[in-house]
Amino acid sequence: MPLTSLETSWLLYLDPGSGSLLLQMLLAGAAGVIVFLKYQGRRLRGLFGGRKDPPPSP
Repeated sequence: MPLTSLETSWLLYLDPGSGSLLLQMLLAGAAGVIVFLKYQGRRLRGLFGGRKDPPPSP
């Protein structure tokens, strides 16, 4: 028996409460990824870049 648009339309329904919750989760996840990458970037720069000793004076 083929599915019609009437039978599957309830799967696509998104009310304002769950829509805003989904949007908030996506934004929080994106912010978390940005903060994580920023922290790891600083850590890697400190590990590989580090402080370089000044050249010796003549």
